[in-house]
Amino acid sequence: MKKPFILLILLLTACYQTIEPPEPIELPLNLSEENQTEIPNLLSEEPPDTCPQNNSSCQNNSQPTIEKIPSKYAEFLIEEDINNTIYKRTLEVSQEIEIENNIARGYQATYIQNDIISTITVWDYFTENKIKESLERTMFQNIYARDKGIGDYLLADREISLITYPTTTNTVYSYEDHTVELKNYYIWTNNKKIIKAETNNNELILAYLEKHPSDFTPILGCYDTDGGDRILSKGFAIELNINHKRIETDSCLDNFQLSEKLCENKEPIEQIHLCPGECDIEKGLCVDDTIPPRITNLYPQKDSFVKLNYTIIQLDTHENSNCTFKHKIYVHTYYSSPQPLEITGLKHHEHNLSDFKQGEIHFIEIECLDRFNNSNIESTSFTVEFNILT
Repeated sequence: MKKPFILLILLLTACYQTIEPPEPIELPLNLSEENQTEIPNLLSEEPPDTCPQNNSSCQNNSQPTIEKIPSKYAEFLIEEDINNTIYKRTLEVSQEIEIENNIARGYQATYIQNDIISTITVWDYFTENKIKESLERTMFQNIYARDKGIGDYLLADREISLITYPTTTNTVYSYEDHTVELKNYYIWTNNKKIIKAETNNNELILAYLEKHPSDFTPILGCYDTDGGDRILSKGFAIELNINHKRIETDSCLDNFQLSEKLCENKEPIEQIHLCPGECDIEKGLCVDDTIPPRITNLYPQKDSFVKLNYTIIQLDTHENSNCTFKHKIYVHTYYSSPQPLEITGLKHHEHNLSDFKQGEIHFIEIECLDRFNNSNIESTSFTVEFNILT
């Protein structure tokens, strides 16, 4: 019994002396070739396909988990899916609303939901200086357009309102543009940023209102498109306040009176003007007077006699005018230089002439001009005859 035991001891001792410990190896373990599995490279762009080629039950059922890299635009944009709204890409865009001495960088994210594309643009300005006023003025100026041919201001094919966005307390501009195709915008400010959402996607707008809450409040409140009390151009006084919009248009009350609309204390007011010429009812503005002053009641009458050594030239015009006269006596060839009448500038005009001599024939030429330099000329003549019986 002892011999087999001793032999076993000797055999174990010999094996211990000949076998050296293995060198350390890197993972994976040195498995047989048929039992090895490929370890996915987590840094590669595409993970290996672990689904058998002909096994349809597992095709596309698993997606790799890829660690997200923080975006450098995260301060401005939401660069991830928002529920069923899929984030697509981010671009840097140019500045739309120019503000003097205040430049901006623009960032635009594109999303898609049910094949409808939406964009969110955020402009980050250097300071808050004039941001709200510039946005408000831009919105006013998008409500109208100017007809360069006649100088009139016309309402543009846009619907712009200042609203409280539903289910929130945020004040935003709602902007529908029909010039090419129906486009919907929502625009607001946040500190030194202007945010524009070109979308009808409610959850997208709400997400950005949460990220950039609106701090916009109207400063101007009312805007006069033709810049004030200007009767020779048609304009609008536009009131655009929160949940309230009113547009008042210059219009003719009749053929001569204009109702001019202005802004005062952030709301439209009316000024009534008597047009110098006529009021164009179709255009709603005063038109330049092209009608010269009508001269009536001219005295002395043509080919009349004057029995004294003096007379008073008198005439009337239908509008305020400035009148001059030229005078010559028959024996002279040329008229004198034009001289202003002693009383002129309104509708009645007078001038004294004297030192007449018996038998003289006097010729008078009158010219009257209105404020638009429309001119009318009338003439008269008389003979001095002291011996005419009364």
